[in-house]
Amino acid sequence: MKYPIYEQCENSIKQACTVLEMLRQRKAVNEAVIRSIRLRRHTADIAMQATFKELRRTFITPIDREDLLRLRQVTEMVACCAEDAVLTLFRHRQPTAHPNDTALLSAVNTECRILQDVAAAFPDYPRSDAVLKRLADFQRQHRQSEEQNSSELMYDTLKKISAACFSAAEVIRYVLLKVT
Repeated sequence: MKYPIYEQCENSIKQACTVLEMLRQRKAVNEAVIRSIRLRRHTADIAMQATFKELRRTFITPIDREDLLRLRQVTEMVACCAEDAVLTLFRHRQPTAHPNDTALLSAVNTECRILQDVAAAFPDYPRSDAVLKRLADFQRQHRQSEEQNSSELMYDTLKKISAACFSAAEVIRYVLLKVT
């Protein structure tokens, strides 16, 4: 059974992937984009409140509430960090990402896509071999992301996204090892 909390985790990472893809394709950041991001953030905040309510009234085994809450928080952090990248460009009045950011943007985007696959497969945790294999792919991609450079403006925010993805992958790995 796929609980709504798993879908919320997957949606958070999907939002981050969408934002990263927009940056990678050099789409212009303007007030309309910022408004749509803020609307998505508001929707995500409402979903996070629903998560708290669901965890309070649901009996879930063998994963405990703390694990699910941590999983939900780290996946939401991935989305927040991706949206911070767009806001950074907007605050510095740069409509698109700098060409020097292309390699790191692509690496972090790929990392996020793999994490999205992991989040989608996570509800099938009893068959965790496939998830663990994707986590190994994620680790390889994360190492590649760590080796990339970028312009000063985007470097910190892109590295934060990469670190958030890594944290999410570690939480998923921890939960899988705990229940299998």
